[in-house]
Amino acid sequence: MRRTNSPRIACFLQVFNEIKTGHLQRFISWNEPLYDVLCVYDDASNDGTTEFLQDKADLLLSGTINQFKTEQLNRSLLLEAARKAFPSIEWFLWLDADEVLYCSRAELDDLLMQLDAEGMDGASLPHINLWRSEHFFRRDEYFDQLEPVRLWRNSENISFELEGGLHREMHPHGLNAIRRLSQPAVVHYGFASDKYIIDKIATYASVGQNGWPLNRLMSERGLCIQSLSTRRNLLGQRWLPPTTGDGPAPIARTTSSWMFEVLHRLRIERRREHRPQVTIVTLIYKSCEWLEFIYGEMLRLRDSFGRGVVELLVVANDAEPEVVVFLKENLIPHIEVETKISGDEWFINSVYRAYNSGLLHAQGEYVLFINSDMAFSPNFLVNLWHNRDASKLLAGRLVEQGVMRSGEHGIEKSFGSTPRGFRRRAFEKYASELQRAEVRLGGLFMPLLVHRSTFINLGLFPEGNLTPDALEVYIKSGVVTSYAVSGESCVPGDQAFVARANSLGVQHFTDFGAIAYHFQAGEMRAVGRRSRYPGSGVAIINDLIDGINGERVLWRMCVDTLRRAGVRVEEIESKGRVRGLLFHCYVRLKLRTERSVRLCFANATYSYPLPKKYRRLVLRQDQPASKRLRLLQTLVRRKCDLVLANDADFASTETGEVREWMLVPLSNVWSQPPPPVRLNPIGIFVGAFNETKGWNQVKNLVESRHDVKWILVSKYPHDAHGLTADSGHNWEVYRCISSEKILDLMETASFFVLGSAYETQCLAAIEAASRNLPVLMPPTGLLGGLDTTVSTKIGVFTDDLSHGLAEILLGLRIKRFEPRAALDGLGLFEDDVLDDWEHMFRREIEATFFKSKDRSFTAAILSTKHRLESKWHYLYYRMIRPSIKVLHRRLTAKFS
Repeated sequence: MRRTNSPRIACFLQVFNEIKTGHLQRFISWNEPLYDVLCVYDDASNDGTTEFLQDKADLLLSGTINQFKTEQLNRSLLLEAARKAFPSIEWFLWLDADEVLYCSRAELDDLLMQLDAEGMDGASLPHINLWRSEHFFRRDEYFDQLEPVRLWRNSENISFELEGGLHREMHPHGLNAIRRLSQPAVVHYGFASDKYIIDKIATYASVGQNGWPLNRLMSERGLCIQSLSTRRNLLGQRWLPPTTGDGPAPIARTTSSWMFEVLHRLRIERRREHRPQVTIVTLIYKSCEWLEFIYGEMLRLRDSFGRGVVELLVVANDAEPEVVVFLKENLIPHIEVETKISGDEWFINSVYRAYNSGLLHAQGEYVLFINSDMAFSPNFLVNLWHNRDASKLLAGRLVEQGVMRSGEHGIEKSFGSTPRGFRRRAFEKYASELQRAEVRLGGLFMPLLVHRSTFINLGLFPEGNLTPDALEVYIKSGVVTSYAVSGESCVPGDQAFVARANSLGVQHFTDFGAIAYHFQAGEMRAVGRRSRYPGSGVAIINDLIDGINGERVLWRMCVDTLRRAGVRVEEIESKGRVRGLLFHCYVRLKLRTERSVRLCFANATYSYPLPKKYRRLVLRQDQPASKRLRLLQTLVRRKCDLVLANDADFASTETGEVREWMLVPLSNVWSQPPPPVRLNPIGIFVGAFNETKGWNQVKNLVESRHDVKWILVSKYPHDAHGLTADSGHNWEVYRCISSEKILDLMETASFFVLGSAYETQCLAAIEAASRNLPVLMPPTGLLGGLDTTVSTKIGVFTDDLSHGLAEILLGLRIKRFEPRAALDGLGLFEDDVLDDWEHMFRREIEATFFKSKDRSFTAAILSTKHRLESKWHYLYYRMIRPSIKVLHRRLTAKFS
């Protein structure tokens, strides 16, 4: 109960679809007694959250697009609105919808009055993360170390930085004195069930989070669980222990099991259709350099919002062949149009027709027209979106280079004339100083946000510039009686269109909070000068692209998948001719002499660091026994942009590397319907007769268990096994056989055995399980990392293979195993897994377009290069270059 002299408290809350989670009902039930007013920002919920809050919230702001990545902007809007609506508020209490503060109002009042007496502006409170239970919380892996600033004194000094991105500082700036308190603690229910955790992970992944910050939610190695009752003294007067006791504590799950569930959820989300709310349309016709630049800008604008909100569309307008090829090879969404009708018309005529075509193809309710020579300030589209209206033509404010005079509301200031010379950081700093939350009538005509239906009803852009005497008829009727030809005086088509729109009540405005930089005639000025052709496509690098015996392996599957999607793929392989440093030299020469790529994908174990100019991906698919190879793999991983791994524990380990868990796909050979589990005591081993595959342990079984028949397969032609012969009374050895032949042999066996302790996926074991063969192997690899509820259906995982063999034979007799059914539940086969790889490659190709380096010191660099050029000229052309040519000739002869 609130006392008469207690400070007035506003609860500060952001929500998105919290009715279906059940969090919001709990929030209101427990937290309502703590505050005087509830101020809520609803981030475009669609599950009834908005309706539920109508009579619960004292202030409710509702977004129309989910802006999870711009939560700081949402917080700023809510803070300003709350201060205006409730000027008497003294303190803000920030809680999320999945959090509860169990202290009483009297306890909270006493705390705030103590902060007042000490002159404090804020206070941080302990944060308790419940984990897979409402009665136990997690203490390991930083889960018990959070102490967010929950209480903020209301003043004009506090504000939020308008920065995008995830997990920014959640309290406002301007709190000068913050007290760290040991109680009361906030209890977080967001991880209180498996479903909540998976939902949270899917949300973070959908907005681009990856690496350890995401994967740690799927790791329970070293899990430390403690009963909430042990912190009763921190929770407050209203918390009561459960009458039925805490119940059983959560048991640690394996990382692989978590990741399979998350992967299944991500696949569902990825396949769900999203109707975009805004489409960004740009034109391109001549320059791949400008195309590369503007596509990067479009991706930045798209990523201001959540997945599926923004659609991108490039209109190839009478484009050069190399431009069309670049669009296709890099999976850039586009359409091709031919808009030039006659040779004596203005070039601008085809531009208007192309924009009209783009709008008609757009799926969004709104369309943002931009030029190919524009760059945008952070939150450009977010700010523009907040001021949208179906009856507005809303333009951003332009800062123009000054090649031509600017127009109304425009500013002439140069931040570079080419993509490579663009001084992004200087522009963004200038734009932040220039931004104002203001919308004014008039202005320039690009970039322009329009309501699609309104634009169509206005008749679209006229297909060219009008003659002056045709303007009045066009404004009244929308009919163009005559277009101007080259050399004639004219009225620009966009100016005429805006005049007609104004006459029909659709006003033209400029948003002073959305700042764009205009290079002015970027593509036109690029014509005639030597333009840089950007890299295109992906290089797949491995010693072999196909399996050693012609089998279809990951590298070939990636090549085929990318080529089917239209991506240019450069295959770089040694085919076993050379290894080590010599192959590395060959790779670098191929990357230099062939048409440049954007992305390189290589094996982390048998390669060297790739050049920095490319985005570099490596696959860590094994854990080598050799110390030299382990060191080399570590070096390669640390020098790349993304490490892909099929080892779930490795992917979830905290490190400086960015790691992502990926399954290696099984060939469709293994997806065929399998025979039932066989009962005859026949074991099969597939791999190589070496210690990496654990051959010595398997060999001991062969020699000691004469009651079992053994089929032994090696992928190498001359592989010494140490047995008396290739065939014996209970074994048969096969070498270098195809996948189809291995499949036939597996159909005759009843179980699969492998002794490797190094494999991180054990594809041969998974292939065997797909044929309904129970697996006997150490608890390693993908199968060995599953929860026992699944792994016991697949086989026996133990370091003692002799004991495990007895268990396998017993399990066969009692019909315990269901290997293929267990794998089907995991989704391991080619179509699903290759879809995951294609999605990953699409995302990584997009990431290559974000490389927009600040060129503030370009002039200084060029000057230094000029001074050093003469000094190094003799050394390079007389010594280094001839040596490179000799090496190149030798490598070419070796690989021809």
